[in-house]
Amino acid sequence: MPQIDLTDDEISDMISEPKYLDAQTYDSLRDLKNYKTKHGHSEITCALTAENHKFRIFARQSSTNKLDFTWGLIYIDSVNGTEIILRRYNGKSHRHTNAIEKNRIYGYHIHYAKERYLKEYTKGESYAEPTDRYGTFQEALDCMIKDCNIDVQGMTTLGDYGI
Repeated sequence: MPQIDLTDDEISDMISEPKYLDAQTYDSLRDLKNYKTKHGHSEITCALTAENHKFRIFARQSSTNKLDFTWGLIYIDSVNGTEIILRRYNGKSHRHTNAIEKNRIYGYHIHYAKERYLKEYTKGESYAEPTDRYGTFQEALDCMIKDCNIDVQGMTTLGDYGI
């Protein structure tokens, strides 16, 4: 599949663009019974509604290690269908090394698509920063919802869910 180039400003605009998810789908994302089981983990994906771009979110949770998880936001190019992960919220099951900066991270971390990584590597979201903003699979989902401007429709605030 062809690679597309995005600038940091374009990536930032996509992250800021309002995206919508209905409360029923949000509830489904929070319940692992709705996930498909594959090769030692459970996973789920769903489309988001947005005005200017096409997005979907995905999750993967290990069956054996509750710290081994990821939530992600994917941009889907409308011209050629290329998918680029804009953000990824990982658990603390592994060490990550930023390929350009060479710094290592162990712990919860957030991957960010970056223009320089899209130009040099096949995975534009290979750059990551440590975080203390979540400590569980569910908290990572809610962190992504806040960071990526995802509006859960039919819910006044995330506080409606005790978050």
